Formats: sequence, C-alpha cells, structure tokens
Amino acid sequence: MLRGRASTGLLLLLGACGGRLAPDGSSEGGAAGRDPGASIPDAAAGVRPPELFDASVSDSGDAATNEGGSLEGGHGGGPPHAADGGAPDSGSPSASENDDAGSDSSDTDGTADDAGPTVESGADGGITVLASGQVTPVELAVDAQNVYWTQLSSEASIMQMPKHGGTPVAIASGQDYEFGIVVDAEYVYFSDSLGAIKRVPIGGGSLTTLATLNANVEYFLAVNATTLFIAGDQIASIPKGGGDLTVLAPAQPQTAGVIIDDTNIYWTAQSNSGSVNLMPLKGGIVTILASNLIDPCGPVVGGSTVFFSLIGEGELLSVPIAGGPITTLVASAPAPIPGAYDSGNVFWSTSEPSGSVLELNLASGQTRTIGAGFDFPGGIAVDATNVYWTVEGGLGGGGGVMTAPK
Repeated sequence: MLRGRASTGLLLLLGACGGRLAPDGSSEGGAAGRDPGASIPDAAAGVRPPELFDASVSDSGDAATNEGGSLEGGHGGGPPHAADGGAPDSGSPSASENDDAGSDSSDTDGTADDAGPTVESGADGGITVLASGQVTPVELAVDAQNVYWTQLSSEASIMQMPKHGGTPVAIASGQDYEFGIVVDAEYVYFSDSLGAIKRVPIGGGSLTTLATLNANVEYFLAVNATTLFIAGDQIASIPKGGGDLTVLAPAQPQTAGVIIDDTNIYWTAQSNSGSVNLMPLKGGIVTILASNLIDPCGPVVGGSTVFFSLIGEGELLSVPIAGGPITTLVASAPAPIPGAYDSGNVFWSTSEPSGSVLELNLASGQTRTIGAGFDFPGGIAVDATNVYWTVEGGLGGGGGVMTAPK
C-alpha cells in the first residue's frame, strides 16, 4: 500500500492503499451504488452511527496484556520500546541465493544506510519497535511465527523476523519497489514495480516468478489454499504452484487493494469516479457495491460488511456485502486508511507525517488510539493478540515495524 504522498520519487499511482481480510469475514455479494453528488448517510436504517473520530481521543478502555508478555494497549506518550534484540538465535532464518538475476539475499539486515544507533532493547509495556532503521517499509503480512514486509526502494528486500522480537533477515534482495505481500504455510508472495509476481520460501531460498504483468503498476495480492489473486490494472488469478494466468476482470482502473473471503474477491478502483467492487473467486459478474467515489482506499472485509475510506474526504465508510446504503463510520480524519478487521473492531491509520494507528469498536462507536506521532503509518495486520504496522521513517534513521496488543 502506498501512502498519501510521493515516496522516494517513484512516479506510480501514489495515494493507493490496501487492506486485510477479517479472520471471520465471509458473506455473499449484492449490488448497491452511490449516486453522483449524493450525500453519504450517517447510518443505514436501524443502525446507530459510531461516534465520530476526535483527534483528541487517546487511550481508552482497559489495558490489554499480551499472552506471555507485559505489553499494554495504547501509547502513553513516551517513546516506544525496541523488542529484545541482540544476536540472532540458531533458529533464525538465513537468506540464501536466489535463481532470478539481481536477487542475491546476502543483505541480511535491510537497514537504511543512515540507520544510526539501534533502539535499545527492553519492551516493558505499550508499543514495541520490532525493527528500526529499515528502508521505507510499506506492506506487511504476519503468520503464526513471523512478520514480513516490503520496501519501497530501487534496491528493495523482502524482510522477515520473528513476531516477538529478533533480527530482521532479508529473504529476497535486489528487488525493485515492492508492493503487495501475502504469506501462506510455505511461501511469501510479493509484487514489484516491474510487474513481476514472485514467491520465495519462508526463511529464504530460490525465487520463482509466477507471472510478469505490466510494469509501473501497483499490484496487490491475496491468497487462499490453492490460488494467488492479483489486483492492479486487471483482476487476475494464478495457481500458487505456477501455471496459466486467468484474467477475471480486465482493464480496471488502478486498484487500491484486494481482499478475499471464501466466496468473493473484493477490490477498490481508484479514479475520480472510483468504486468498491466484488466478484466470485472463480470469475463472473462484477458487482459494484459503491460508485462515484473519489479515490477510495481499502477494502477490509468483516462479517457481512466491506470497509473502505476516502482519503481526500477524511471519511472511513462501510457498505453491506449484500448491498445497501453506505455508512459513515468516521466523518473527519486526516487521510484515513482501513487496515484490518477483527472481532467487531476496525483497525486503521491516518497516513500523514505525524499519523496515528487506531481501533474503532463498531458496537460502541468508540475510537481508541493505539499510538500516535508516526511517520506515515500503514500496512496494518493483526493476529490473535496483537496489531502490527509499518512506519516510513523516524526510527533509527529509517522506517520500521511496530506492534502493540489489540
């Protein structure tokens, strides 16, 4: 996901954004649109609109404790703490040489040249800095053991490190402006600005190029048990093990994210007449859930609802998968980007130089600020206990990856 600003001079579709699948998200599709010039209703009939975002809102609710640790929810104003570091243990993955040209994985830290001093270890509560001094981290994915991220650089690496602290390792180096990233039980899949869709084994190994599409297009990815889904200037799928590319929806406006559930694939199309769309995983009719939107971002799917945002309007919105009115969840926030859904909560960020990571509880309408003062936070992912995100700068002379309890 690209932030709402130009990064490192890259002349690509800037302002696009992406989302994550809710662990319990699944439903069927329908149709609904937004008429040109129509106002967005505060809530669907019979649904109480959540409280609007207030920039003064800080930590709220009881502090959460991470299983096996002492991290507390929210950022209390002090500096975040680094995860326990030091020398990598023997179980840390090591990078190896790759088959593709320019893919040498000898760079094992992925840090910026001006990384500066390392943040001292000792997570004693609040937000934990997992990695600092990184080269423009953008998209992020997690599995049961590790966190993985892409870098927006002409000499980018796919980075991997244990979720609870350790040493970042470059499992694929020498890549060109990486964008989308997803992970399954064996591989990390990613895209780059040359239009290549690749995979690399978890822990490092030989790179495999699954498809080569159009250069200078930001391709987002989603994966299930058998198939990798691709969204950029088209919606496509390809078997995870390799094979023929199937174009599901050709000639799309630049997408700003893709997500799947057991039934459908969802994406946002960015333009001055943008839309939120779905279609069956195997292809078929494209259903437009919301239309006539200016550069929508997302989507995130949770239960029977699709969440998205309008960065320029400062709105976080939702629409039923089955079709219906658009609901305003947040009416005024600087560059909101939905990142993840979990158990009735939407995790989102404000993409600005002093941005925040927030949690909106849909039942109560309360917004909790998980942390603030970050340089273009984004790339949000969640697991059973924690929320993870990237920041573009401000950590040890570069960007970084952070975590806090949900």
